[in-house]
Amino acid sequence: EKSYARILENLEPHLVEPVIIELDDVDSEDHGCPCSLEFHAQTPAHIRDKFTLTPTGRSRYRLSPVEVLDREEQKVYRLPFTARDSRGMAGTRYLTLEVADENDSPMSDGVSTIKVYNYQGQFPAMVIGAVHVTDADDDDRQDKTFDVDASTSLEVATHFKVDYYTGDITMLKGTPAGTHVLRVKVRDNYRQEMAVGESRIMVVDLTLDAVMQSGSLRIANTTTKDMLCQTQQGVKSGTSLYERLKKQIASIHQITEQQVDVFSLRDVVGGGGRGAGGVDVRYNCHSSPYYTAPRLDGLMLTNREEVSRALGVDILLVDINNCLYEHSSPCGSKSCQHTMRPNLTAPLVVASDTATLVGVDIADDYACDCGALEPLPSVCFPGFCYNGGNCYVRNNTLSCECPDSSNYGPRCELLTARFERGYAWFEPLTVCEHSTLSLAFQTNDRRGVLAYSGPSVPSPWLHYPRDFLYVVLRDWVVETFLDLGTGTLNISIPIEANSDRIFEYMLTWHEGGVTAEVLDCGINMTKETEIPCRRTIPLPRLSNMPSHLLNVQGPLQIGGVAPMSSFPELAESYKWTLVPPAAYPFSGCILELRHNEHIYDLNATDYSKNTFQPCDAPRTSRVVLGQQSIIIILSSLFSLLR
Repeated sequence: EKSYARILENLEPHLVEPVIIELDDVDSEDHGCPCSLEFHAQTPAHIRDKFTLTPTGRSRYRLSPVEVLDREEQKVYRLPFTARDSRGMAGTRYLTLEVADENDSPMSDGVSTIKVYNYQGQFPAMVIGAVHVTDADDDDRQDKTFDVDASTSLEVATHFKVDYYTGDITMLKGTPAGTHVLRVKVRDNYRQEMAVGESRIMVVDLTLDAVMQSGSLRIANTTTKDMLCQTQQGVKSGTSLYERLKKQIASIHQITEQQVDVFSLRDVVGGGGRGAGGVDVRYNCHSSPYYTAPRLDGLMLTNREEVSRALGVDILLVDINNCLYEHSSPCGSKSCQHTMRPNLTAPLVVASDTATLVGVDIADDYACDCGALEPLPSVCFPGFCYNGGNCYVRNNTLSCECPDSSNYGPRCELLTARFERGYAWFEPLTVCEHSTLSLAFQTNDRRGVLAYSGPSVPSPWLHYPRDFLYVVLRDWVVETFLDLGTGTLNISIPIEANSDRIFEYMLTWHEGGVTAEVLDCGINMTKETEIPCRRTIPLPRLSNMPSHLLNVQGPLQIGGVAPMSSFPELAESYKWTLVPPAAYPFSGCILELRHNEHIYDLNATDYSKNTFQPCDAPRTSRVVLGQQSIIIILSSLFSLLR
């Protein structure tokens, strides 16, 4: 079977060389050919009427047009046929017929846009697109030549070169950020026509943070080229899916579209379910500084259905990270860390008729351990010390000089924060075989949410992680709810009702079981409870191999939870065996938060409510008087709250 053929446009039918179709069957002679062929019954009449199908011999047919074909009317025909063998067994076969281009359309001036996301300004000299003029013919470039027009500024001509024969535009290394207008004279030597192609090239320098603090999603049933097209199903819509996605992201975060960089589009080919094909998208949002990845992914997931409806697409995934899916994790049942590696030499170039995106190609790397991915360097670098700390070297080891020693950790991580019935989002917990989460807290309230990490919406797609961790104080009892995918467990530890105490909570989970402990909880030993401050229980066994990994998508929420689906709704969707209780947000101080060796910087949140750093920070209140406002600083040290 011949699956592809070409017929030149504008030829009278009698001048067209027919397409010969030969049928074959791999079955035995008794069940094979001779075979017959006919147009499929569901072939549209207006398509079928353009062609004739004539038998010319045993299992051999001739396909010919009955009218002049025009590429500008339709470029490709996908023709379905019904083929039958000698026993009448039928199947559907397809022929892709392309109408070849002839340079028969006039050319006029054209404008195109090229957006280049240049990672750290390190891209080498490279082709970023081609000159565009308005021309219905799309396969006549060999008839054209290209010269930079004299109206192009000398600076632009210094940074961009145009190939005389192909019209390819090369951006040279070191091109500065900004908007560059390149005007090119285009001559059609076959039709003896002249036109000017104007390329508006916007170069954006991306920093390391711009890439690492990025959100990601996968859109189904589209391609990178289709995302840039301003034409949907043959109708010019004026706005591409790419631009409409930027608008939706800006709306979620209540910023302008100019503050959104959708800097990477990658075609994905896959099977069904979570691995289905489409386009992987990476983006960032910047005010000052860049929004964090937990915020971007968390709010996109919360608004996923609304965004899907607005764009008319199916968002298959939010947060592209295979560590989150234990059944398909690259590390299996081992620890798993995901990192992104930008390609400095081979960017992703996506082009439509009038728009081109030169984006950053991001490789996803996975390490099957929970330690540091790289040894600490011996030379100070920007960002090693947080919160304005100063880096220095002592005994070939990096150290930090911090604002004070009581509120800050070794790298000037802010250790304390005060929560007043609010919440704060932080980076999610790493997937580790042996995990310990610890936090210290002080409160004058008998109840409050300490931590939640888990789903915020009912299961949005197949195999979405059901795991969750929830730590809540109820009537001076620290309750832990944990589900690692095979059943929900609950551990309760009563503590002394004492607002002067700092309580240190620790939760450890691994293959051997789960242990919760509040160091020196203040409860006396009894016959029933010999160790009142610590409890260890085995993992639930709802399957042959109980999971011991916490695979959670979404931020680690401290002090409370942002608006989300109710626990009964989530429990029903994810088949949790216990329904966690709802609770008021926390009122008090968190004095340290750790996961294994990682100390959380409690200042590293950009999505919070009624949260103040450090714990003894004063609270600001705004009193509005007519058209003016006065800022009043309220002294609200924790010691004065009691």
